[in-house]
Amino acid sequence: MANDTPDQGSALFEGLTARGLSPVHAAAIVGNMQQESSFNPTQVNPKEDAHGLLQWRLDRWQALQDFAKQRGTSPTDRETQ
Repeated sequence: MANDTPDQGSALFEGLTARGLSPVHAAAIVGNMQQESSFNPTQVNPKEDAHGLLQWRLDRWQALQDFAKQRGTSPTDRETQ
């Protein structure tokens, strides 16, 4: 089953607007997530060592891992990302 579904995009959009983002900003971020990872929070681009919905890499990837550890979650968790 593909990760790139309208339901996933809608859920991500609703999650971002619920956190206070405007619909325009949320749509832009969700569009980027679709392009970068097809909404797959475990997506890895081995060529660039980029991970997740927004292809976190280098210091951003490390910061996400640290944040996840503080929360007791996985860095591949959608809500953590």
